[in-house]
Amino acid sequence: MFSEEAVKIFDSGYNCAQAVLLAFSEKFNIDKDSAVKIASGFGGGMARMQETCGAVTGGIMIAGLAFTNIMEDNATNKERVYYIISQFIMRFKEKYGTIKCSELLNCDRNTEEGQRYYEKNNLQQNICRNCVEDVTRLLDDLTKKYNQ
Repeated sequence: MFSEEAVKIFDSGYNCAQAVLLAFSEKFNIDKDSAVKIASGFGGGMARMQETCGAVTGGIMIAGLAFTNIMEDNATNKERVYYIISQFIMRFKEKYGTIKCSELLNCDRNTEEGQRYYEKNNLQQNICRNCVEDVTRLLDDLTKKYNQ
């Protein structure tokens, strides 16, 4: 299952975006070294700036791979891809209330106080790991729903 693989990858030290992308790399014929490089800057809400959750950005990358049909006209294709990604984001927001890393963690990891809070509350395991798992489950559901 993709979620189990993503969690295993995340637990081994890869960032949240890398874990999501790597979990689906075989299914979408992505070279693992390239996947690691492509997603390297998206962890921690994009370079630990705590903007959009890295797991979500990894999920958007996978959705683009899964649902973009290069044989279709661009306008139609774009609308379908945007629709599916919006469904993915809405489902994530239904569970977590936001896709913004700083709001998910409720701290600023770029301050000493925020970093202490992050570590004291084991947010990597209690929040980030769950986001990685849930994103991969959502993607798996969407790829099944849209026959990818």
